[in-house]
This record gives sequence, structure tokens and C-alpha cells, in this order.
Amino acid sequence: MAEAYIMDAVRTPGTKRKGQFAQWHPADMGAEVPNVLCVRGKRYGLQTMCEGGGVADVTIMEAL
Repeated sequence: MAEAYIMDAVRTPGTKRKGQFAQWHPADMGAEVPNVLCVRGKRYGLQTMCEGGGVADVTIMEAL
């Protein structure tokens, strides 16, 4: 893919250290992307997650 464009965004604000996502398991956060894709009728979703210590990951999902 040479170019990518942000067409829509879902962001759930939270804070560091005991914030909104403190009790979420990473699998639950990953499951949120396909849920939003189904609700919004979109085909592709991108998830980024800061894991602390200079580590982060990105996941691109496609609804089939």
C-alpha cells in the first residue's frame, strides 16, 4: 500500500496509570476494532497500542 488515508476515527480518551483502560485486557481492546467495523459498516481498521518502555504495536484488520 503506497498511500493510506484516515477516513474515520474512534478514540476513547483515557489517562495513564489507573486510567480508563487500566482494567481492560489487551484481547478486549483488540476485539473492539472488529466490533466497530461491524457497527459502522467499514472494511479496514487500524489499532495502535502503547505498551510502555518504548514499545508499541499496530494491528491492521480487514472485515471479510
